[in-house]
Amino acid sequence: MNTSAAPAPGPVSRWEWCVAAVGAVLVAACIGYLAWLAVAGDRDAAAVDPRVDVVGVEQTAGGHFHVRVQVHNAGSDPAAALKVAGQLRENGRVVEEAETEFEFLPAQASRRAGLFRQDPRRAELVVFARSHQAP
Repeated sequence: MNTSAAPAPGPVSRWEWCVAAVGAVLVAACIGYLAWLAVAGDRDAAAVDPRVDVVGVEQTAGGHFHVRVQVHNAGSDPAAALKVAGQLRENGRVVEEAETEFEFLPAQASRRAGLFRQDPRRAELVVFARSHQAP
């Protein structure tokens, strides 16, 4: 049986000190960044920012009209159950109202849908996001 003890470690080399210093700087930087995120957070007031635009109007074979709308979530969070509404107004009075719902709209993404049956060219067309939920 060999009862000899392990040799005593020698002095720490400069390379070991350099690697230890780089590791300590990286750990400190990560901790500092996480602390900054915790304190500052995401200061974006509009985490969900849906923007609705009309992208086209088509007349169907049945004589009805189809207004194509595109909704874009310019925010940093996704939206669920996003309701987009449109109104046709004549002399300030709503003559037709339509609504569609998007089940899920990721952040920085777009989706399209269609609204209406009446001719939107003879009235004022207003489209807007009505409501949404957090997914």
